[in-house]
Amino acid sequence: QFLQACGQSSWSPATFCSIGELTDELTECADGGSDALWFLKHSSMDRNEGVTVHLGIAACSAAWGAMPEEEQGNYIAQREVRNLLL
Repeated sequence: QFLQACGQSSWSPATFCSIGELTDELTECADGGSDALWFLKHSSMDRNEGVTVHLGIAACSAAWGAMPEEEQGNYIAQREVRNLLL
């Protein structure tokens, strides 16, 4: 929200808080986002623990869906931010 307020929302990754949101995005994505990296991140783990990387939105969605249902709510999915100049 801070980046959006500053007019820099293109710097923030697309973030999905539920597998349902990600599935909706997958349905709208013609090529399945197959060339982008997607990250599944546990919401309460630090130092990159609980983070997995997937090639494409379909692979990320499949990994999230394969988790036990009671664990799915602990994760978010984020698309990589490409070509970011620091």
